[in-house]
Amino acid sequence: MFGIVFFGEYFIPEREGYIPNYKGMIYPGRPYNFESEKLYLKYYDNYGPSRHMTVVFTAFVFMQVFNMINARKIHDEKHIFAGIVDNRMFCGIWMVIFVVQMILSQFSQDIFQCSRDGLTWF
Repeated sequence: MFGIVFFGEYFIPEREGYIPNYKGMIYPGRPYNFESEKLYLKYYDNYGPSRHMTVVFTAFVFMQVFNMINARKIHDEKHIFAGIVDNRMFCGIWMVIFVVQMILSQFSQDIFQCSRDGLTWF
């Protein structure tokens, strides 16, 4: 998560023509840089919450979803996917969380402080 927060602007691509854009990469969503100068705050009034922090929010939730899969095996079993389809309730909850997260990151801009334009598949 620290890598995405502090170095995301170097490896998360941004679509052409999207403003704010950082040399073809996502613009840093941190409010200030390390010298206490405004970083994303200068864009916040016009563009709302940053796409960078929306990526951070989505990545964190998906880490928790995949942790659910890993937590199924607690006795040093190596195959975490073994028997995963046998528990339909687990699969259903996992899919609901996945779909709700996608909806939240795309359409709940003001409630969860996500980007107004959502995220692209790219």
